[in-house]
Amino acid sequence: MIETLATSSPLGSEIFALIALLVISLVVLLILRHYLPIRTTPAYLLVPIFFALWLPASIVLLVPIDLASSARTEDAGSRGIWLYDRVLLVAWRITYWLTFALTWFILPILAEYADAGYRDPKGRLLFSLRANAQYQAIILGAGLVTMLYIFIKEGVSPESLKSVVMALAYCWGLVLAIYLMGHGLVAIPRNLFRNASISGKLRRIQTRAPKVHENMEEAIQKLEDLEAQVAQLSQRKTGTARDFKDWIEELAEETHLPESRPRTLTRRIRMSEPNATIPNVITERYLADLSRQLTRARHSRARYLDEWDRLLKDAVETQAVLDFSGGQRRLKSVEPLLILQYLIESLFSRLILAALSSLSEVKVWRGRALVRRNTHGEAAMWFAMQVAKLSVPLSFNFITFLPPDVYKKTMFYKFLGKLIVFTPLGDWFDWFFPIFILVPVCATLFNLYGKVKDCVGYGGVIEDEDDENENGYGTGSWREGRDLIERELNGHSSLGGLGEVSVDRRSVPNNPNNRAAPILTIPRAERHRALGTASTSRPSAAPTTASC
Repeated sequence: MIETLATSSPLGSEIFALIALLVISLVVLLILRHYLPIRTTPAYLLVPIFFALWLPASIVLLVPIDLASSARTEDAGSRGIWLYDRVLLVAWRITYWLTFALTWFILPILAEYADAGYRDPKGRLLFSLRANAQYQAIILGAGLVTMLYIFIKEGVSPESLKSVVMALAYCWGLVLAIYLMGHGLVAIPRNLFRNASISGKLRRIQTRAPKVHENMEEAIQKLEDLEAQVAQLSQRKTGTARDFKDWIEELAEETHLPESRPRTLTRRIRMSEPNATIPNVITERYLADLSRQLTRARHSRARYLDEWDRLLKDAVETQAVLDFSGGQRRLKSVEPLLILQYLIESLFSRLILAALSSLSEVKVWRGRALVRRNTHGEAAMWFAMQVAKLSVPLSFNFITFLPPDVYKKTMFYKFLGKLIVFTPLGDWFDWFFPIFILVPVCATLFNLYGKVKDCVGYGGVIEDEDDENENGYGTGSWREGRDLIERELNGHSSLGGLGEVSVDRRSVPNNPNNRAAPILTIPRAERHRALGTASTSRPSAAPTTASC
């Protein structure tokens, strides 16, 4: 057997691994192109984000190769894709330590650097270091406590010091992964069952519409208030404003002032002037805060406009399906569910899908969101950091589902696993803590977040669609949402021109096919046929009209 392994060469496996890495690189570039404006995003953001996504994807490739390499036999045909142990060890070292550096040092600093409002790099760097000081202090404190425990338990050695670093990073990543997976394991199948009812899906879309519309109006109003501050600053020619003349002119050039575009808010807000209050003494810190708030407000406006457009698109498509189905409450075909089952058959894919899908639903991320071609640089860095942070705990927990005599032979376990279980406490944590996945599962399943909100006045951690108010207007009811969607699609919305967004909203923005959305016409004499009720006859054959 030794002679066979010595004479055999993993050349085919190496070629496959290189091709797979090239494919992963291409996929990551396409993801970046989908969410970021590649041409205008600086390189200090693109490069770290690329590696923060590329390294976890390479770990997904490296885990099965490691398992196949550790289980290889004399039969060359049964080995699959395998590599030498030395190559695997070097690959794990490079992948892990680069991911560690990106997760805990590079990405947090660069994220705050991108969010800083200062003009010069020195001011941005100092702001980033101050913003991360508390975060790094907490990490350092936890590291000192853990290091003291391990040194007392196992003695002082380079191995024990490395165990402190790896165990802490693994524990924090596992806590986040357990929380996100617990929510995703309930939310994904629940959404599938809910969406099986077309009329129920449309009702939930209409229930969400008032909240999304209100958020969009608030984002637009906040941006206009900040732009009004810039307009007043640009009119100041004396005092401390002269010291920052170039900076103020630069802000004025970047803003889209109300004079250059129609008003965009409801009639109630149009009657009030933008709220603009500026201090008597203009300082560098004030301008930096104003610049940062302007950047966040622009991306917040783009986020809620995109969310509103997607909601309109979903409402139009769901209404079309409801009209075509002739009022059936539930789809008879289960083929989409079977296809999805085949797609996520792998247990590893289920773990990743459950964890990553929750990143877009959990609302404790300081308003961060992924917007097509317009994601804020700081938000993109943050989401990439979470993906990198989740990769190692999910990978290690995946291989531990296998028998111990299988996964303990892998280079991944020899490099990382033995340091995680270096002490009895680490071994106990690795085996016992995943049981706590039942906590977020039960919290999501039984809507404990809503109960916490009712008890202590704090909630809204997870989006919950169970509470549907069907009574009255002005309370986020589905009837109010239905009317908002109807007015928007019929071109009678109170929202005016928004630059690239059409006033009559006849075509759904951000549609990849650039397809015109159906126009929902509601005659006055047939007002009872509201959006959300299936038609009793077949829909009209006109491609641009869908019956309501």
